[in-house]
Amino acid sequence: MNLTIIQNICDGTLRPNLTSDLKFRELANMFSNLPDNLQAVERLFANNFPTLQFDFEEERPNSIDEIAPDSYTPINENYISNKMELDIPKPSNPKEKFYQAIVNSEIQRVKLAIIDYAQNQRSDIDTRKNITDTLKSILHFAKRCNSDNDPIMLALRTKLVCFYVELVAIASPLLTQNKNYLSFDDLMFEVFSKYPNDEETNIYNNFCNQAVSPKIPASIEKQIVESSPELQLLKTKYDTFMDAVQLYGFLELSKLKQLTPEKQSELVFNLVKSIPYAIAMINFLEYPKHLKEKYDGFHTKEALYRHVSKALNTSHDTIKGQFLAYNNPNSMKAINYTSYQYRDEVKIFYENLVCK
Repeated sequence: MNLTIIQNICDGTLRPNLTSDLKFRELANMFSNLPDNLQAVERLFANNFPTLQFDFEEERPNSIDEIAPDSYTPINENYISNKMELDIPKPSNPKEKFYQAIVNSEIQRVKLAIIDYAQNQRSDIDTRKNITDTLKSILHFAKRCNSDNDPIMLALRTKLVCFYVELVAIASPLLTQNKNYLSFDDLMFEVFSKYPNDEETNIYNNFCNQAVSPKIPASIEKQIVESSPELQLLKTKYDTFMDAVQLYGFLELSKLKQLTPEKQSELVFNLVKSIPYAIAMINFLEYPKHLKEKYDGFHTKEALYRHVSKALNTSHDTIKGQFLAYNNPNSMKAINYTSYQYRDEVKIFYENLVCK
């Protein structure tokens, strides 16, 4: 994606020392209240900066699925509103407010453009290249903003670091750390020539925790707000489950990566309704296999039982019994535990969700 505004702030006609004739207060207010769709944001930029060369059409998807089909993995479009907020001084005058507003607007425009591209191009190869090229551009301009005496450029540098992290979160289903993007520590070192301090690391970790949990679908959220104690209890179970499993890459499971964030949350919301059903779905998703392969602490079944009992807020013995019954329906354990009865049901639910 083109970073036209940011490029012009760094070395074009929007350099802070060249913009004294702009109506900073008016433009700052205008760009502080963005429309919520891509085309309207693009018109806002084009109408207010007519001398800049915006190549919006160049950014459009040009899908060739029928000629050369490619795999398609949805990106985390629901994460577009998630913000990482490293410390940036508040604007002290209309000019500084203007620059922060148009940078925020450029960031939002690029996120919307990438989501539009991914949805319509439907090609992991093309979308990944588009995003990694954008990340390289963000890093390039962040390293250019090295004027320690200019508050506008200092704010821009920090905002670009935050933008980099936010874009990685949106695109995480397609990206691999160190291959497609820098870790937060390495990013901070590249831009600031130092590793993050404790406060910055905490801000980053809090952002990651915010970004990793799929949002409950709006239709379900509305029911919860208006609703019965039963739905409120399910929301609590959902949160408890996600708090436990998000630490171990649950959303990186191959079957879950085929779903949009909203569908992921729908699956989890349904999963926590019943312990036997939950164990069947967890096995269908191959979460136990994932834990054993990725984490040293899960080489024993007892460790798995402890983890899942915490995630589902039930007893260790119940979880152990359900796993044993699922894996061996003919055992004596299957008399008291029914997880094996849901093998087909969870598969059908998942397949319907994929096609929905």
